[in-house]
Amino acid sequence: MMLSVLPVEILLEIIQFMPFTTIASLSTLSKSWATLMDTNESSIYHSISKRHGYVPKDDSGGTAPPEGWKAWFVQKIQIELRWIGKLPGHSYRVRVPGTTGNFHRIKVDEEAGYVINTFTNGGLVVSDINDHSILWSLDEEFCSPFVHCEHDEGYIVFNRMDNYKEVWRRRIDVLDIPEEAWPSGLYNKPDEDMIKGNLVAEDRYLDTNRSRDPDHLRGQFVPWARLQIPEDGRAFKLTRGTLLVSSVQKAFLYDVEKAELQQTIELQPFGSGRLRYVDISDQHVFIVSTLQLDVYDRANGSRVLTIPAGRLPWNFYASPENQWRRTEETFNDGELGFRRAAPPNWADREDYFHAAHVSCCGKHLAIMTMSNRIILVQDFWRLFPTLSSSSPPTLIPSPITLQHISKQVDFYTERPLLEAEGYLAYYRGKVAGVGIHGVYVLVLDSILDQLGEIELLPKDVSLQNLQTKSPEREPSWPNLRLREVEFDLEMFNAEIISCLQLTETKLYLSVLSDDIMDDRGENMWCCDFASSPSLSTRDLPAGGDWDAEDSWDWDAGGGWGTEGDWDEVEARLAGDRRRSGGW
Repeated sequence: MMLSVLPVEILLEIIQFMPFTTIASLSTLSKSWATLMDTNESSIYHSISKRHGYVPKDDSGGTAPPEGWKAWFVQKIQIELRWIGKLPGHSYRVRVPGTTGNFHRIKVDEEAGYVINTFTNGGLVVSDINDHSILWSLDEEFCSPFVHCEHDEGYIVFNRMDNYKEVWRRRIDVLDIPEEAWPSGLYNKPDEDMIKGNLVAEDRYLDTNRSRDPDHLRGQFVPWARLQIPEDGRAFKLTRGTLLVSSVQKAFLYDVEKAELQQTIELQPFGSGRLRYVDISDQHVFIVSTLQLDVYDRANGSRVLTIPAGRLPWNFYASPENQWRRTEETFNDGELGFRRAAPPNWADREDYFHAAHVSCCGKHLAIMTMSNRIILVQDFWRLFPTLSSSSPPTLIPSPITLQHISKQVDFYTERPLLEAEGYLAYYRGKVAGVGIHGVYVLVLDSILDQLGEIELLPKDVSLQNLQTKSPEREPSWPNLRLREVEFDLEMFNAEIISCLQLTETKLYLSVLSDDIMDDRGENMWCCDFASSPSLSTRDLPAGGDWDAEDSWDWDAGGGWGTEGDWDEVEARLAGDRRRSGGW
């Protein structure tokens, strides 16, 4: 009936807002519906992909990927099923040929296809994300041991022992930049050590016959600038072309392309607290000390919010239901439920902040504490006071409190001291935390919920009912999901969690121990959510062999390669679950 009443363009507009399972079944309604769906399949799935942010950055003309928009979108759904624990990921130890392991920091550019590592014994390596072959490197004499590095939009920044920050830029990005536009001032141009390091790297990796070949140059870098920081600025973060470097007294903001100091913010004292972490968004600067988290407005440098640590001020607790034991609900590494419970001895527990990250959109916060809590704050700007219209104007406290817009998940253990410092990562709606409790991923707002897949909620999760709605607010992240990520147990003999990174499809982790420091072990792992465990992969999943009868029939690329695969996906998405609590 609808087909004969509504124009096709209106129907297509309506279809993209339907639940995904409904869209998948429309072609079974009648021959006319089947014809409509077959004729417009590419357009429909391109619109859905675009609506949910699943199109490539260069999707200006809507050119379909080689596999087609339908297969493209289904593969994205498959990845999301792995992120929330409905399907297993593939965990393996990362080995970079030509290195001894001893990985310290990890930065990943999944789009460009490389991983950047610094090392406990010095040096920096850029390797291919797939086969881990080395694309470019700096020797130990040009990059000190244990340096922290940042990477964003084709820049690498790492610290030097003499309070300088080195800035290296991707070679492919500077080919057409005239020499006069490169940093050349006495305060920012590369020094002799950087020039020498570049000559060594060029001799080793640059093929002059391919000097403009993007594939050849994609992981190579050139010295761009050396920045002298006015004060001891060990905490730094690079985001969207701005480098934030902070001391205890001041925060310095640099434009990395111009290699110039753009702004200095005077920080308010945070008492006896220790500076732990910094982050930056387009509007705000975030300074994390053990005692508090301070938010500064980049427009005028004023402090606009302070969140104290101390004793637990929140009245909501959610802990993994099966945190300390395996159950039938959790197979391999998978989705976990929550329970509402205050952690043991919570009234006597003092706590301190360890790290915090702001979301890519700049609206939300994830905070990690020393006692293995992760606090999620949605739309933190709602906590800001406002100016009254009176004369003179006065600050009016916000009616919204932290309890209104936050959730916390508690990974408390009964051990009196934290033997291994945790690490926090936040990327596009996913928060990962690692410590002595294990490795967990919180999915704040799954694309599956946005698509109307309401049957996917695990039966023992009732987070959406734990906070009472009020006229002023809606519960934050009502569909919060939790999954555990399994790695081999050897990893948790480590004394230090060295780094944790998230990408669209992967989780990377490095740890440090005495054995690793003595060159007796590899120490970087990856959990790949774009592929399933397979006997044909480099290593079996560290959590144990994956029964082939429990797996789906994936093609070699980790996607649904046949029509039979797609039929099974449709059936499973429609609610045909393999077992209680999982697919």
